[in-house]
Amino acid sequence: MKPYIASFLLLMTLAGLPQPLLAADQTTSEKRAWQSLPESTQTLLGTMEAEWDGLSAEKQQTLLQRASEFDALSAAEQAELLQKYQRWADLPATERASLQRKYEAFLALPDDRRESIVQKYLWFRSLPSSEQQALRQSWSNLSRQEQEQLRLQMRNSNTEQRQRLRQQMMQTLNR
Repeated sequence: MKPYIASFLLLMTLAGLPQPLLAADQTTSEKRAWQSLPESTQTLLGTMEAEWDGLSAEKQQTLLQRASEFDALSAAEQAELLQKYQRWADLPATERASLQRKYEAFLALPDDRRESIVQKYLWFRSLPSSEQQALRQSWSNLSRQEQEQLRLQMRNSNTEQRQRLRQQMMQTLNR
């Protein structure tokens, strides 16, 4: 197992990112001694051995749960997750901090606003990569003022109007 997996799991734990795969019956308030962990878990969390005893019971439990979740993934899913972690780790610390702040700001948004953003993201991701790239390029060619006007226009439009605006943008790109 790669030595940076434990760092990845710790990062995810300390960042407080959502934990959708945790089962309620897996929680405990007791700290666990490193030696009491199964060998496979020790291998997965290898770089954490020196810090393990200093972690709170909650952090230990979260790491154990994440390790269990990671171990349950297929080899392809593990590789994809590790690749994402490597991209994250390769970012400058200032950019990681900025992204963490943005993520926290996103979580602080009202539910309907978050859902709206997720829907826009899913719409964009459903486009072929060539259209995604064309939209990115088109957006970057707009001035800041034009970008802000378009944002306001989209924000103040209903679903049908936004769909028409998107179709117009796509038609303009395809010319």
